[in-house]
Amino acid sequence: MSAVAGPCRPHSDDGLQPERTALAWSRTAVSFLVAAAIMLRWTPHFGAALVAPLALCTAIGVVIVMSQRRRYTRQSLGIVQARTQASVGNVVLVSALVTLLGAGALTVALTG
Repeated sequence: MSAVAGPCRPHSDDGLQPERTALAWSRTAVSFLVAAAIMLRWTPHFGAALVAPLALCTAIGVVIVMSQRRRYTRQSLGIVQARTQASVGNVVLVSALVTLLGAGALTVALTG
């Protein structure tokens, strides 16, 4: 049995793939914002070394939140048109930024 698409859900995917993907990106954004908040707490101890990573985490989190609606709409339309594409570029970019932030955090912790 297929679910009916409506104004709240523009597709009829029973697996709710766009919703699950949107939730995953929301968790990613929250993770970046929480990491930024933790860095803000450590700023008096580590000083200016945390300003760039803090700004980067905040910017990534905000950009992800701001692009959620566009991403959800694109995925929903892709399901309706039977032409969906993964956001490989976004996943690779966020993975590279997480790796960079991890390396930076390790450097600050070891030299710090």
